Amino acid sequence: MTVTGREAAGRPAVPCPKCGTMVGAGVRPEVAEDLTADEVQRGFQANGYDSLVAVDGPDGLRCGTCGTTSPAADWTVDDLRRASTPDVEGAPEAAVAAVRCPSCGASGVVVVDDRAPGALAAIEDGSA
Repeated sequence: MTVTGREAAGRPAVPCPKCGTMVGAGVRPEVAEDLTADEVQRGFQANGYDSLVAVDGPDGLRCGTCGTTSPAADWTVDDLRRASTPDVEGAPEAAVAAVRCPSCGASGVVVVDDRAPGALAAIEDGSA
């Protein structure tokens, strides 16, 4: 089991909510390999990032909950993963991010590739 998200941010391990055993935070290298963007997105959604966020222009993100479009740099990035995107035409790799809307605070998931260079750069910078 691997734990990512807000509860694991900056912590090497977190307690299991059922038994209290400490579980390593982050993604094990063997788990991170060869994941598709869809698989990463479903994992974030299972951890409560259930609003679908869309790329809007070269550097904007639109919240699926409140409908507000904001610069990607304004969004809080809780987690970021690189994934393959065989289903996204012309994009061999994308960034899948667990983000929070700056307007309403909704937790959501966005898939960004190099067709939105400003958004991609802002998300990667926000995850550092």
